[in-house]
Amino acid sequence: MRLVPHADDDGYRVFMEPHEYQKFLECTPRDRAEIACRLGGESSLRKKEVRDATSGGIYKSESPGVNIYFMRVWGKETRKEESKKPRKPWVPRSLVQEIDRYCERKNIRPSEPLYPWSS
Repeated sequence: MRLVPHADDDGYRVFMEPHEYQKFLECTPRDRAEIACRLGGESSLRKKEVRDATSGGIYKSESPGVNIYFMRVWGKETRKEESKKPRKPWVPRSLVQEIDRYCERKNIRPSEPLYPWSS
């Protein structure tokens, strides 16, 4: 792992090496947890964005000849407290397929969150 100091505070950003990330996924329980980890690791979703993710938020690029998927999420605005802004992170096709299979097995509709939660 690599630690990179934040420019503005005392904290660090932590980066996994590719082999560490693969080992992490191998140790993750299948289905639900693996998809959550992959959304964070491969699509750069934050934990609240993973919590609110829906399969209906995934869409294919409209550019002709481009075979890339994106996900609509509302992320935090880093410059403003309690503010949100839209983001469109890239989602690997293999992850889109895994999400589709998971939703089909668990009978989750496109508008429903992948991870239902309550306070």
